[in-house]
Amino acid sequence: MRIETIDYIPFEPRYYGKGFVMASVRHTVLRNRLIRLRLENGHCAIGEVARGSKILIPNWDQVELEQLEQLRGKRLSDIPKFVSALQNGPGYLRGLAFALDTAFHDLLARSCDIPLSVLLGGPEAGSIPSFFSISCETPAEMAEVMKTKAAGFPIIQAKLGTDTIATDLERVHAVLECMETDHMLLADFNGGLSLETALAELPKLTDPRIMWEEPCTTYQENMTVARRVPKPVMFDQCMQSQTSYIQLIRDGVGRAAVLKPAYLGGLANARGIRDMLAGAGIQIRLDGPWAGQIAAASTLHLALGVPEGNLIASIDLTEPLDTPRDMVLSPTPGRIATTGSAGYGPLPADIF
Repeated sequence: MRIETIDYIPFEPRYYGKGFVMASVRHTVLRNRLIRLRLENGHCAIGEVARGSKILIPNWDQVELEQLEQLRGKRLSDIPKFVSALQNGPGYLRGLAFALDTAFHDLLARSCDIPLSVLLGGPEAGSIPSFFSISCETPAEMAEVMKTKAAGFPIIQAKLGTDTIATDLERVHAVLECMETDHMLLADFNGGLSLETALAELPKLTDPRIMWEEPCTTYQENMTVARRVPKPVMFDQCMQSQTSYIQLIRDGVGRAAVLKPAYLGGLANARGIRDMLAGAGIQIRLDGPWAGQIAAASTLHLALGVPEGNLIASIDLTEPLDTPRDMVLSPTPGRIATTGSAGYGPLPADIF
């Protein structure tokens, strides 16, 4: 079955309110893209290009369109090889690889009339824990969000690292004061601390609810922090490839890692890493960059396959965006679920 036409469509919903602050940047508009590959038989393979917040290149649309044009007239079965080439190319092409890999696996799952989660080695349906992510604002503003929007979420992620470490520690205290004693706080610096600052300041907080997320930029710096501070460290954006995760397992110190299929170039690649981490007993948070429903639902389907004892949480990646959310269900606060339908779920009629 050959690919006849390729559509490439901007997907740019706005963030709610004044935006979402992470990594010292206030994001107000998402810059993702949707792709639709129409086949000879009229069926379509649809994916979402989930772009990372730290990557910006000139003429990004043109670069991706030139890559997609190479698929015109090719067979559907050529997509996995094409995705593999993108995964091994520049990092800014991994979002496109993720979109194509998602589209391919969704179409395969629909042809078998099974949910995508089953194709990825998980259950047909189910709900899993979800965390609530708080934009990096003033300590008082973050405490107010905790009181008004985060009720029912036992796992909270607080974005940090936009100004001083002193203010960041105030933010942590403000959020902790609003949490129950058995809850978990993921204090996320997005790699914003120097190694010296992390080693000097993080040991000052001993609350058992804290897990430090990505305090420094590089893997080696975060590994040093993990070895020398008392609270556990979660490895996130410094994990750029399967090799990074293998190293984490070999080092035997890291207790938790974030797995983001969009940054790894696809669901199939991320599935192998998911199962490897679970087998090594490492706790997993499975999510990705903020995105629309297709990327959000696809990521959730992969998260369903994490063994219960290994899963920290996932998240509805549409959460801070002013966009429809029909493909990820929220049966109760603090939990999210798939629809149980074939593929990644029924596409809304107005998706395009």
